[in-house]
Amino acid sequence: MSLVITSPLHLLDSQRNKRRKTQKLEYPEVVLCNKVKCKHLASIGNMCIICGERVGIQESGVRFGYIYIHKSLSLGNDEIDRLRSACTKNLVSQRKLCLVLDLDHTLLHSTRLIDLKPEEEEYLKAQPDFFMLEFINMTSMTKLRPFVHKFLKEASKMFEMYIYTMGNRAYALDMAKLLDPRGDYFNGSVISKEDNTQKGQKGLDVIPGQERAVVILDDTEKVWMKHKDNLILMEEYHFFAPSCDQFGSQLKTDETEHNGALVFVLEALKRIHHMFFDDNVDVGSRDVRKVMKTVRKEVLQGCKIVFSRVFPIGFPVETHALWKMAEQLGATCSTETDASVTHVVSKDAGTEKSLWAVKEHKFLVDPQWIEAANFLWQKLPEEYFPVLRLYDVDCSQLRFEALSEAALLDCCFQEESVVFSAGSDCSITRYDLNSGISNRIGNHDDIATFVEYSNETHQVITAGFDKKIIAWDMRGAEPLAFLRNLGAEVESMSLSGFELTVAVGSSVDIYDLRNLDRSFQSNESCMDVQIRCVCSIPYCKGYAVGSVDGRVKLEFSYPSTSDNMGYIFRCCPKSTDARNHLVPVNDIAFNPFISGAFVTGDSKGYVTAWDAKSRRRLFELPRCSNSVASLTYNHEGQVLAVASSYTYNEAIELEKPPQIFVYKMDDSYIRSVSAGNSNSK
Repeated sequence: MSLVITSPLHLLDSQRNKRRKTQKLEYPEVVLCNKVKCKHLASIGNMCIICGERVGIQESGVRFGYIYIHKSLSLGNDEIDRLRSACTKNLVSQRKLCLVLDLDHTLLHSTRLIDLKPEEEEYLKAQPDFFMLEFINMTSMTKLRPFVHKFLKEASKMFEMYIYTMGNRAYALDMAKLLDPRGDYFNGSVISKEDNTQKGQKGLDVIPGQERAVVILDDTEKVWMKHKDNLILMEEYHFFAPSCDQFGSQLKTDETEHNGALVFVLEALKRIHHMFFDDNVDVGSRDVRKVMKTVRKEVLQGCKIVFSRVFPIGFPVETHALWKMAEQLGATCSTETDASVTHVVSKDAGTEKSLWAVKEHKFLVDPQWIEAANFLWQKLPEEYFPVLRLYDVDCSQLRFEALSEAALLDCCFQEESVVFSAGSDCSITRYDLNSGISNRIGNHDDIATFVEYSNETHQVITAGFDKKIIAWDMRGAEPLAFLRNLGAEVESMSLSGFELTVAVGSSVDIYDLRNLDRSFQSNESCMDVQIRCVCSIPYCKGYAVGSVDGRVKLEFSYPSTSDNMGYIFRCCPKSTDARNHLVPVNDIAFNPFISGAFVTGDSKGYVTAWDAKSRRRLFELPRCSNSVASLTYNHEGQVLAVASSYTYNEAIELEKPPQIFVYKMDDSYIRSVSAGNSNSK
């Protein structure tokens, strides 16, 4: 006698097709006879749903848990292979892959409410993207990672997405609701620790797709020991103080919508997706793991790296994780310097190889530069991982160096032995050049961009992308901060005596440091375009601004007269076709001792000296190979330092190592300025 049984596995297909709204997949009927042993294609508990026999643990196959039909449903190996093949074929036909997303420290960060201080709790309740959730044994506070909603929206166009967490199911479902309140992205595809098939490990055996089409985002590599080739390792996201304390971070310091980890990873996913579905390749045989390796090797392709004081003495360097990481990212690693070396990676800026890099105009970076490239799948600008250096220009010697964990966007002296810096990690840091000790005095809520020191008030004045000016009083044991919220990002600022000149958009405001509550002078339409830089005039009341279209405007008055004077001129003259060169003026510096003398630096690499009184150009310094990013005189006005680097603002710029040029303003320079002053009388 023969039996013909229609497999109830078509119910599984029906449920999945309803959820995905895709065409129903066809499964063959299972034909059994009394002479053929049942293959136990599926079971519930330990009973085969086809023949009714009890199935041993080793035969029970893969259990899919809550996210499909029944928590006890298991599929046999043959059936799951066929199902995965069919699901992958169906998914790929829609030009999609699978994306498995971890929750904690990848898409969000949660902490227990009892671990927060009362003032922290009140602050967080007033912020967006914070959620308080009640569970049976605790109340938690959750912060979503910046950019996560945009990330999920864009990723859903390329991937079918699953949440996979080691947390319990109740927590996982609540987090899924925060991330996807309308059910547009996951629609119940949430895998928790109850669904795991191996304790302490995550596995793709609970994902109904072939491994060749699955990408994983997770901050923990060790839970994916069997699937490292599918993994994009995420930089851990820590926001709350109890967790941040372990990692040297602080509360209220956060990623931003435009420079967070998810922004960079989304670009990597787009690249992987595009390469997988290349029209010239048969996607039926394509393996996303090979594609991911190819994309990774593009990150540092063309870089030749030498390490200095990174590995322990006698350590086999080729086996070190950082060496292997660099090679996986496409770099060539070496132990010796030569002309082909592009980067020296060091924790000490004073080593022989580090000094060689500076002398030969090679990139000198911290090991975090490689680690960041590994996390973000993108080669970040070397300037983001800088070394703070102090040079004695008289004898051309390096006097002090300190590696920084973030890009230093500005710095200033308090005195010869004390320096302050503003960093891309939002920090304001004080450096003691004698002892070599550095300490963070405070933070902005976003990237810190400018820093000045006032000898008159003993305050450090800072500004950042958080649209705030903060005055840090350094006279006490702990810096006291006075905050002024501007409501707009500061384009530039300059300090002279008690007067702080601030450029916002196309406007200029002047504040008295003794009363920062409001500006005492405002020019809301200083320029008709965005201001790039502002500089106070040291010998009279006034300032100069440089614009994005290559113009400079001076506004000033001398103590001997109450009349205000001012004029605008274009730094770059018209070309032969009568068109103006729209070259941004990036910085302006006034000579502190020669009245009327100042220099401008632009994005074409020109440094030009001007006489404000005679309104004429004096001379140009040799053109830099890249944009002029910054200019400054020493306090005697006898030395001018010029920083040239890629400023990421102009399409005409070339990405070359940054350079610093030091010019001594000799007698010929002074005579040319003096002659200009005489002619103007």
